[in-house]
Amino acid sequence: MLWGEDPDAALRALLHARQPAYAALPHHLDTTHRTAEQVAEAVLALYRCEPRLLPVQAPDARYTVRIWPGGLAHLADVLAPHALRGSGAPPPLAIVSDETVWALYGEQVLTSVRQTGQPLTTIVLPTGEQHKHLDNVRLLYDRFADAGLERGSAVIAVGGGVISDMAGYAAATYLRGIPMINVPTTLLAAVDASVGGKVAVDHPRGKNLIGAFKQPLAVLIDPQVFETLPERERLCGLAEIIKAGIIGDPALFAACEDAASQAGGSLDLSALVERALAVKIAVVQQDPYEQGQRALLNLGHTFAHAYELLSGYRLSHGLAVAQGIAAATHLAELRGLCGPETRARIVAALRANALPTTCDAHTPAEIYAAMGADKKRRGGRLRFVLPRAIGDVVIEDDVPDEQVLAALERSR
Repeated sequence: MLWGEDPDAALRALLHARQPAYAALPHHLDTTHRTAEQVAEAVLALYRCEPRLLPVQAPDARYTVRIWPGGLAHLADVLAPHALRGSGAPPPLAIVSDETVWALYGEQVLTSVRQTGQPLTTIVLPTGEQHKHLDNVRLLYDRFADAGLERGSAVIAVGGGVISDMAGYAAATYLRGIPMINVPTTLLAAVDASVGGKVAVDHPRGKNLIGAFKQPLAVLIDPQVFETLPERERLCGLAEIIKAGIIGDPALFAACEDAASQAGGSLDLSALVERALAVKIAVVQQDPYEQGQRALLNLGHTFAHAYELLSGYRLSHGLAVAQGIAAATHLAELRGLCGPETRARIVAALRANALPTTCDAHTPAEIYAAMGADKKRRGGRLRFVLPRAIGDVVIEDDVPDEQVLAALERSR
């Protein structure tokens, strides 16, 4: 420190300069508002159950996914490496959640985040995909402004994919972008929406038509929250895990097959989430802005988004994806990309895990017409991700109408 320099300003400048090095450390504990006994207990909790760390490298961001049983109680420690400031008072934080999740975990989240000592506002939205629209994004903007959020603030998304998408889109566009942290509370959000930086809201003419790319500062996955999931939500996440296995991890797919084939069989969700995320991370790091290979993650989605649109978004995304994977597999067989054995294995795995593989609520013509709103079109043509084998999928955009309709007929 130079003679005559303000000690407080010098210390803050030093902390600011060292922030990248501190943030790179694998674990952090915020001791600011804790007693020595509380700090010791936090260290012991970290020792008892060390988080699994999955680093993600994006062009404009590096962040870490923490799979941490019991980690919800340590959310302040996830925030700690990002909370250092060069000067001024700590900026306010905003937590965005939904009514269902907040009733279960709101107090636990608040107790943890309050340990940061930062001003805090909570925004609790209605539950469900039907609320993922611009009116609720506008409400978030209003609440962010009321709370005085600034560019050094952070939005903490605590919930499923709907909350991750809406809070992420609001964070990406408010003040031209403020930081966000994802805390997924559903199995589907943990393996899908929480990682990769795609955020969006629905439009009456199609799902996720209005969106942006917004990488999170960090992702915290607490597998213990999956214990409170309704069976429907567990199945939705399982569909995305099976999808990841088909795309790039045959052993993951086989694990889902094996557990389903055993009487009373159970799945180690923490291990499956980690493997499914590894598939997604590998793909998004190669193609962060979906210019090519990242489209592989859309296996089943060209069909699924049409199913969701026709249902008025009452059909859960994961269940629609299961139906879409089955339809895509029928289409792959019709095109000679995969044999009947691969098609039978994929459909059997979905059914064995109690996932739907047919859609008879709408005619093939109605479903095909609804696909016209799909945002994945290129040059006016639909793009399909189709399996050639377990762990090997390909993108096709020259599929004749009659083959799509035939696949949909097989899927009824």
